[in-house]
Formats: sequence, structure tokens, C-alpha cells
Amino acid sequence: AGLGWGRVCLSRSRRFWRCISSESQRRILKIFTYGTLRDDDDVSGSAWTQPFVENASSCVSAEMRGHKLYISAFPHAVASGVQSDTVKGRLIAFDEEIFLEKLAFADKVEGVDYQNQRSDYGYERIRVDVVLKEGGKETAWAYVKEDPDEDAVELEGGDFVQWLSSQR
Repeated sequence: AGLGWGRVCLSRSRRFWRCISSESQRRILKIFTYGTLRDDDDVSGSAWTQPFVENASSCVSAEMRGHKLYISAFPHAVASGVQSDTVKGRLIAFDEEIFLEKLAFADKVEGVDYQNQRSDYGYERIRVDVVLKEGGKETAWAYVKEDPDEDAVELEGGDFVQWLSSQR
């Protein structure tokens, strides 16, 4: 059950939904994950982690610069505009045959419904450039919020899995 190959809304910015053709989606077959969708998250116990990363073609360490990571009920990234602020995570790639299915799965986990132009949890999916731990840059989809949740605390170091491990 994928999104199909029509025109799909991918992100909103200050109440304006931007739509691009899903032809463009085919060119970006990677999702940058920093929370409970990370393939190396073996500490949160989230039921959706394994089904999401199943059949990934590659998973590598990366970071998203110019963002800070916060935690409230769940981790969320917020743009800071400061390049030294980083969110650490994993760049997960999928084969084209299953990519839209995985993207729809991630949208559901993050509460994003672009078909009906709503976001249950305040996330939006945007295109980002991430820096690979082993060097180089890649473009991927990532879920971010415009502002931190009211009760959120900034995670120093920007690494959710490392932070969660230290809490146990």
C-alpha cells in the first residue's frame, strides 16, 4: 500500500503546503532518522522500528547540521540555523520498489497525513542534506518540527539513542 505515483504533498511551511510530483520522490530514496525509526535503536522498545528498517538496502551513520534535537514524549528536530548544531542519526536507503511504502509507513508513525494536509504531532517531512560519518553528503527526507514542544528539553550532543542508553 504505497502512495502511488501521482502528485503528493510533501511538506508545509507556515500553513502553505508545497506539493511536488512523486517523480521527484523517486530520486530521493533515503530517509534520515534520528529517533525511534533508527535501525540501531535497540533501547526504546518501539514496535515500529523493526518493521520500518526491514529490507533496507543500506543504513549508515550521518548527521543533520543546523538543527537541534529535543525530547518530550518523543524526540524531534528543530532548525536552529547554526551549522555547529547537529542531530545524529542514521541514513536509511530503500530500493525503489518499496520506498514509497516505507515513506508512507514513516509518515504514519510521525502522524503526517499529506493527502489531507494535516500533521497530528506537528512534524513535517522535508528534504535535507546530511553529512555521512565516513565523509560526503547525501540528500534525504527527514521529519522536523517548526518549534520545540512546550515541555521539550534539548538533548546535548543531538543523539537520541546515546541519550536513551545513558538513561537506563
